[in-house]
Formats: sequence, structure tokens, C-alpha cells
Amino acid sequence: MWLAKEERRLLAYYAKRAGQPSGNWRISDDELIRLMKFPSTEHLHNVKRKLKDKGLVDFTYLEKHADSLNVIGRAVPIELEPNVMVTQDGFDLGMEYTKLFGTFRVWCKEYYWLWAFIAALASIIGIIISIVCNE
Repeated sequence: MWLAKEERRLLAYYAKRAGQPSGNWRISDDELIRLMKFPSTEHLHNVKRKLKDKGLVDFTYLEKHADSLNVIGRAVPIELEPNVMVTQDGFDLGMEYTKLFGTFRVWCKEYYWLWAFIAALASIIGIIISIVCNE
């Protein structure tokens, strides 16, 4: 599966950091923005949402009680940084993206028809050149 540049970078980071499929760990959005050099939190959330929609990662939010009080006077749970879980497909694809020629290999697998077209076109040109040069 071919992903956009930011999605590839984030998935590769997740896979490398997790070390294994279905490994749970936590990272803050501020740290991700600093590491990945995303322009804003909103941009990061869009990239994370796209990865989740494709089934490559999953986020589980842990609720923690804070000292803030609601109208009734009870503590309100607040969502903190999510636990990140990389799925098996996401881990495999992310590890492919971390390898030296992995990104090129994934691109070739996704666009194999382009390589077939280029090979057929090169064959036709080669045949035409050999016919013209032999006459």
C-alpha cells in the first residue's frame, strides 16, 4: 500500500518504536510534532486519522481523573495521550518503509502496471530500431 510522505514517515516511526506488532506504548502529540516536524497539531491529527482509517494503527485513550470539577462537583475524566498500537499490517508496512530500498520496493509493488507498460514500450522501440538499422 502506497501512502503519502507524512503517513509513511509516521508509520515507519511507529513501527520502529513499537518493535513488534500489537505493542502498546505512549507518545505525546508535542513530541511527535517536534520529531516529525509537522506544521501543527491539526495536521498531525489528520495524518493519524488517515492511518487509523486504513487499519494500520489503533489508538486507545486512557482516562485519568483530574482535579477539575464538573457542575455537580465530581472529578471529570480527561483524555491524555493515546496508547499507540500498530497492527500487523501496519507493522510490516512500517518496517518496509524503514529499510534502505523498502520504500522503492513498496512503490514498485503498488505500481507494477507502470513497469509492465514501460517494458512493453521499450520492447516496441527496440524492435523498431533493430528493423530500421538492419535495412
